[in-house]
Amino acid sequence: MKPGSFVKEVIAYKKMSALAPELINSAYLLTCFVDKDFRNRGVARSLVHQSLEHLPENTKWLIVDVDFEARGGREFYERCGFKLWFKGTESSILVWELEK
Repeated sequence: MKPGSFVKEVIAYKKMSALAPELINSAYLLTCFVDKDFRNRGVARSLVHQSLEHLPENTKWLIVDVDFEARGGREFYERCGFKLWFKGTESSILVWELEK
């Protein structure tokens, strides 16, 4: 197995100061999908936690938008440490506060 073959998409970040004024100095976790044959092994949790090490020093929030159709997505991110910030009609926005 070549490195990265079990990960379908790579985590990407985007500065999200326009999302909400209180979320200035934020990074946005775009996607984190793991192939079904490699799930429940801690791969996604490890990617989320490792991503924290690569954020700019002044980042205060890591944000993720979870579609309601993503089965177990919100629960997964909450287990990782994210807190519900906004619940919409099609998705929820969860945030991880890095500093107070």
